[in-house]
Amino acid sequence: VFLTQGIGITPHRSILCHIARSKLPVYTTLIHVDRSGHPFREETQALAMEAYFPESSDEFKRQVLEVAGKQPDAAYYVAGGLRFHASTLQLLKQRGIKSSAIHHDRLPNYMNKSVITPYHDLTDWRRKRAW
Repeated sequence: VFLTQGIGITPHRSILCHIARSKLPVYTTLIHVDRSGHPFREETQALAMEAYFPESSDEFKRQVLEVAGKQPDAAYYVAGGLRFHASTLQLLKQRGIKSSAIHHDRLPNYMNKSVITPYHDLTDWRRKRAW
């Protein structure tokens, strides 16, 4: 089960492509939340056995809980911004998914309105630098 936000779709797309090219007997589910559109939507929808594209966090949570209820023994792959990453891991653990079944990739440099990384202060470095 691939749980992804925004540009987090990129590694999941690559894995889905590999599964398809290698003709691996793997049942795949993709849930990709993105308010501003879904990059690779047509491609990933064709590659995954099940694909969902919610546009809000509430819709995403509802879909994750439903899928986790149907697939409690699946392997879960999480990729997205820091806030998304933390809340999704917590959601899976609350649902009873074992930590050993959760694989994740934080995207610490991924900037959006809801994520502030340690690198945020460096975005305005030119004005702060003394010449």
